[in-house]
Parts: sequence; structure tokens; C-alpha cells
Amino acid sequence: ASKRRRQFINMATTFDISPEWRASQLHFYYRQLFITPPMVSRRDADLSGKTAIVTGSNTGLGLEIARQLLDLGCKVILAVRDEAKGERALQELSNGCDFPSDFVEVWKLDMLSYESIMTFVKRVESLQHLDIAILNAGVQKAEESFSATGFEVGFQVNFLSTMLLAILLLPI
Repeated sequence: ASKRRRQFINMATTFDISPEWRASQLHFYYRQLFITPPMVSRRDADLSGKTAIVTGSNTGLGLEIARQLLDLGCKVILAVRDEAKGERALQELSNGCDFPSDFVEVWKLDMLSYESIMTFVKRVESLQHLDIAILNAGVQKAEESFSATGFEVGFQVNFLSTMLLAILLLPI
């Protein structure tokens, strides 16, 4: 047993990369600029029969996340503050795709309103199942402003409402 242990220790000491290097800022830039992760296909991760909610999904990362989930066979609920913008995102996602019309839905969710969050969660409870929740909605204001609840808007949307939604979705 001691010979095996020495072999294991010797293997560990010859490991060519340390956690400190992997977590360094320099290595982060290296990964961002020089490493291309492999594409994930349905063969690798089939999400058929799964249902996902993506908040802030009418633009940016949320829209791209929704697109990737659809490509993997997942039903997606676009949770957006502005339903007109959500419908435009739905049209963009539908462009050239052959998924069923009920595969993507637009639901209203205003992260500045606790009432909107509660209404949204009640609607989520009507789903047969919820498998994935990507809470992507966020704001960044140049000047300080306050919500109706009395909190700074960024803190309200990016932290308080996101945590409330996460906690309310957990039992579902």
C-alpha cells in the first residue's frame, strides 16, 4: 500500500498545472482568446421533453440561450418585461426553424414588480413540469433610480427579485 501511495504522490507532484494558474487572470484571457470550446449538439445533450424558463430573453445572452435550448430540443418560455419585444424575439427564433408553434411561449415578467413575479410563479405552477430556470434578467443604470418598493433599481432587479423568483420556483 505504501508503494501505491508513493506512486500516487509522485503523480500528483508531476501535474503540470496548478489551481492558482487555472484561476489566474492571465489564464482567463488565454481561454477567452485561444480556446474554442466544442459545439454541443442534440447527440451530446438531448433536452427533448424538457421545459425551460429564460428571463430577459428578448435580447442579448438571454435570446442566445433560448436559441441554444431550442436547438437542443427544449421547450422554452421567454420571460420578458415587454411582451411586444418578446414577440419580436419569438419571430426571430422562429425564423427558419421547424419547431412546433407551442414550443416557444412569451410570458410577461417584470422584475421590478413583486406582484408580477407572484403572478408569473402562479402561471408556472400550471406547467406539467419545469426542468430548467435561467434567471438572466438584469439592468445596469448609469444614474441612480429607485423602484416602487424603495430599493435601487439595479439592486431590485439583479438581486432581490432574482432571488425571490429563484426561491419561489424551487418547489416547482
